[in-house]
Amino acid sequence: MDNYIVCERRSNLPRIHVEICRHRCEHAQTCQAFQEYVKAQTTAELAIRPATGDWHGDKGVPLPTPS
Repeated sequence: MDNYIVCERRSNLPRIHVEICRHRCEHAQTCQAFQEYVKAQTTAELAIRPATGDWHGDKGVPLPTPS
């Protein structure tokens, strides 16, 4: 149920899945309910990530090879 938001533009069935809203709605970038959901998800993801900088091997600087 946490992947649903209440759309103010829909009168009959105002509850809509976020992915449908993201891909189909032309007002998603200005919709307050959608933007609050995105902001809450971003904040939750930042709280889960480790602060130690767990980098993957492809994102690091390659070690110099001796000549």
